[in-house]
Amino acid sequence: MGKTYIFGYGSLVNNYSFLSSVGGITGFNETQMDSLENVFCFGVSKRNGESNNMKKETVFCRIADIQRGWYIHDIKRGGLAKYPTYLGAYEKFGSTCNGILIEVDEEELACLVEREKGYNKVQIDPKRITILHGSMPAAADAKVYYFEVPHAALCKPTSKHPIVQSYVDLCMKGFIQIDEILGTSNYKHTREFIQTTKCWNKHWVNDRLHPYRPFVFLNKSAIINKILSKTIPMHILHNIQSVKHY
Repeated sequence: MGKTYIFGYGSLVNNYSFLSSVGGITGFNETQMDSLENVFCFGVSKRNGESNNMKKETVFCRIADIQRGWYIHDIKRGGLAKYPTYLGAYEKFGSTCNGILIEVDEEELACLVEREKGYNKVQIDPKRITILHGSMPAAADAKVYYFEVPHAALCKPTSKHPIVQSYVDLCMKGFIQIDEILGTSNYKHTREFIQTTKCWNKHWVNDRLHPYRPFVFLNKSAIINKILSKTIPMHILHNIQSVKHY
């Protein structure tokens, strides 16, 4: 049987996000995972190490005719919670989307399908894939899928469903890790992620904890801030609102 791959173009590029989706460790952010690793090294550390190895084995690529953007609102859960606009993608001729190919087994694929409810699992023609790093078996029966936003569900960020910085950080750290693994200059693949993502707008909030000293709680924050400041128009960045923590 041929191998199966998922094309990750947002949060799945970050190996901590993938680990939480298929590794049975949920409800923790990356900083909390590091703390757990120090205390329960016999469990979390092993899973985390496996995930880091997986990151080095994933295939970095660019796929033609897929448009990524801030396209999907999470409104299913409701209640007192507020939910942002998440990244999504759909078929659009002439567009490109960079990301990673992650080899998955049947159980992992099922976990991801469950995680990505609201998206369609769509198969990608391998001829549309340009490998930028790594290699993928050329077996004729290898299958590559990605999670597509249904056209009827396409949205843009709004004041009620904004872009949130914690999710931007999660995605950008995945691409920054790729740039560092590849030794690319000026974080060009991270910049490509930003530049090929549509619908950045003023409906954007900074929900980082302790934003005056983010580096204490979020490594790579200085790099993320620098890349955003040189890639996103300033009139958008100047409108980012900070979330008040009571």
